[in-house]
Amino acid sequence: MATLALRAPVEETFTWLRGRLAEVVQEGLNHRELGPTLDPAGSASAIVAALQGGYVLARAAGTTEPSDQAVIGILLLLAQHRPLATTQGEPRHMRISRRPAAGVAAPFQWITGNA
Repeated sequence: MATLALRAPVEETFTWLRGRLAEVVQEGLNHRELGPTLDPAGSASAIVAALQGGYVLARAAGTTEPSDQAVIGILLLLAQHRPLATTQGEPRHMRISRRPAAGVAAPFQWITGNA
């Protein structure tokens, strides 16, 4: 965006969004819902970039498929950092072994550690 009047609020929004997502990732780390190797700021930037890229590709294609794939991809990447409890009380990291049949809602049903 060449015009500062247009760029400033967009930049402010993306800065806020990346900051908020970094806070959410940090909360997941603090509660041991995510593995300790995940970088909050880097993860937040990657999430925003993937979602925005998926949006742009979906608009260009005239279908939601690229956006849906971006969401699924983000969930798969985050799932790789989700520890599961073991009998010894130490977390282990889950692995995704299969993909959902179709739809965006499916990842929330199959990223459970039982895949």
